[in-house]
Amino acid sequence: HLTNFRREPRQVLLSLDPGCSSSGSSSANGSSGGGPGLGFNIVGGQDGAGVFVSGLLPGGIAERSRRLRRGDQLLAVNGADLCRAGHCEAAAALKSAVAAAAAASKSGKAGAVQLLVAYRPEEFTRFQARVLRAKELQQQQQAAAAAAEAMLPTADADGDADVGTATLKTTQKRSVYVRAEFDFDPARESGLPNRGIAFRRGDILHVTNASDDEWWQARRVGNSGSQASFGIVPSKRRVERRERAKLRKVNFNNSRSGSGGGGSTETSLDGSSGGRGGGGSLDRSSAKKKPSLLQRLHIGHHHHHHHHHDHQSGQQQRSLQEDDDDLVSAATTASGGSTEAGSQRIPSYELVRQTKPTATRPIILLGPLRDQLNDALASNYPDRFASCVPHTTRAPREGEEDGRDYHFVASREQMERDIAGQQFVEAGRYNGNLYGTSVQSVRAVADSGRHCILDVSGQAIRRLEAAGLHPIVIFLRPLAPENIAQLRPEVGPEQAAALFEKAGKIEAEFGSMFTAAVSGSTVEDLFAQVRRVIAQHADQMVWVACTDDQL
Repeated sequence: HLTNFRREPRQVLLSLDPGCSSSGSSSANGSSGGGPGLGFNIVGGQDGAGVFVSGLLPGGIAERSRRLRRGDQLLAVNGADLCRAGHCEAAAALKSAVAAAAAASKSGKAGAVQLLVAYRPEEFTRFQARVLRAKELQQQQQAAAAAAEAMLPTADADGDADVGTATLKTTQKRSVYVRAEFDFDPARESGLPNRGIAFRRGDILHVTNASDDEWWQARRVGNSGSQASFGIVPSKRRVERRERAKLRKVNFNNSRSGSGGGGSTETSLDGSSGGRGGGGSLDRSSAKKKPSLLQRLHIGHHHHHHHHHDHQSGQQQRSLQEDDDDLVSAATTASGGSTEAGSQRIPSYELVRQTKPTATRPIILLGPLRDQLNDALASNYPDRFASCVPHTTRAPREGEEDGRDYHFVASREQMERDIAGQQFVEAGRYNGNLYGTSVQSVRAVADSGRHCILDVSGQAIRRLEAAGLHPIVIFLRPLAPENIAQLRPEVGPEQAAALFEKAGKIEAEFGSMFTAAVSGSTVEDLFAQVRRVIAQHADQMVWVACTDDQL
């Protein structure tokens, strides 16, 4: 074994074994693996920490190479910068690199993964100590929650507390923080075993006892971190059971009325299809063919850079940018990808943790007026806001410059692998070519100290969070269809009504992830509110979804 590892960055080339798998792996403690063909695990990538090699699998390529060791920080994989990458982003980059190497091996070429690493044992030790402190803090919080147990009903010998017809099991305690995905009014809830607390969708709750199947003990967390008094809220299981019962009733009524038939489908890169809302697909096939994501993404970028090589009229550009119904993301979500029909996720609670953003936060505006305000931010404050350069597999046109108009990708197969490997915030296909907004492009704007203005759907929020780029999401809530028509004179009554309905659907689906929602009777009023929200939240602690635990 090497005894004197250099501290400066060094290149490590790991050649895959013949016939190795390209799938990723996970270790017993939850750290992501570099793939069975590479033979090492990684940890870190949270709260600004680097990504470190946490262990080498006995007999694996990494151990046999004698060039990698525990405590190495992962700086790059196949040239992709991972210095500020989140854990999920690093794991996805490794998985993509192994897949590319495996594909090369099958075609008779040398299959290898190029790593740039640096031995950082002190930083690795500090990261481990931070993880240990976090566990100790959680244990202290759980102990503190026990002091509030007196307000709960007294449990009998079986652990059940009888209050009328309701029961609350208190046999064990579990303290977590969650984001509510629905509104709750205890005055309208029957069978509460004790005083309930009201909350709105998007509120953060500190659940101090989540051991019961039906009811949890919790308190609401304010924006400043202050916590209100304790109360009872319905458990995740209770909420989801009730909502599924409602869905079954709706589906039964629909089937009896004879409604049904072929809804739109989506076609993914691997040829599979799914229902509306599923991740992992690029194109949608339907009876009524509509413009795809890429028309909107492609033209929207040129709108910001004042290049119009696609020969679209201004009216066509506006309508395509508004058509969010056709925005189908190619990258699967960090929480598991597409949702199959019949197993639709029920909004209840989302497990979260608080973190301090280490990168300048991207901006996502959602709603029918976002194009005007995106342009206003970029043109009025170019030193603070900028759009990013998208990627495409199409050939450059006359006057276009690589890195300015687009990042032109020579290999379609590589871009498809990067899309599948979570390297893109959003992507799709247009006229046979792939287009997408990459995590790396967003990070490049953030590294310049500016907010990256993103013209994407709400589906991109999760992918940005997984990459450690926590967006400020502002919903531009229209007051009424007439409000839209007033602020956008080119929009007729019917289109205004359709945009108002679409805005309601956006809020229903993504409302729990909004940083703020603003309304106004003038564009100037909305612009002022958007600037205030950005200034208020640019450096604040944020609550982000946890993907490494089950609620």
